[in-house]
Amino acid sequence: MIRHCVVGLGLAALLHCHGSLQAEARGEIVPQTVARRHGMTRPWFAQIRVDRSRGRLTHMMLHEDTLYLQTNRATVTALDAETGETLWSKQVGHANYPSFAPGASRDLLAIINGSSLYVCNRYNGSLLYETQVRGVPGAGAAVSESWAYVPTINGTIVAYRL
Repeated sequence: MIRHCVVGLGLAALLHCHGSLQAEARGEIVPQTVARRHGMTRPWFAQIRVDRSRGRLTHMMLHEDTLYLQTNRATVTALDAETGETLWSKQVGHANYPSFAPGASRDLLAIINGSSLYVCNRYNGSLLYETQVRGVPGAGAAVSESWAYVPTINGTIVAYRL
């Protein structure tokens, strides 16, 4: 289940700290045999597309049964947290603008990229709403079923009805 993902990350850190895994030192995936020696299993692994010369993974967020991964090039990828299957992947916003960590509700995913707010269907990534933020965003948006809340650097919170 979802705990396996956290356990897998913990396993990688544990084995790296003890220096008992050469594959980890080379950045390779932890083999199942080594995981079993430590009483753990690796239920799945996944790779996302990142431009190795300029791109980096910047944010990870687990919401219900979906793991959302965001790069510094405005690409958002949704993975099934139980299976590792890629549900969808798309660029949300401009690749050269900074993005804040996404916010999620039951059906929506809100992303601040540059000075724009993007609200997507969290199940398929389709864009539902886009607007310019009044003020300069200071953090990622929080989202409910009908509102998105964007904190700004001057300390105000701007609410957008969706």
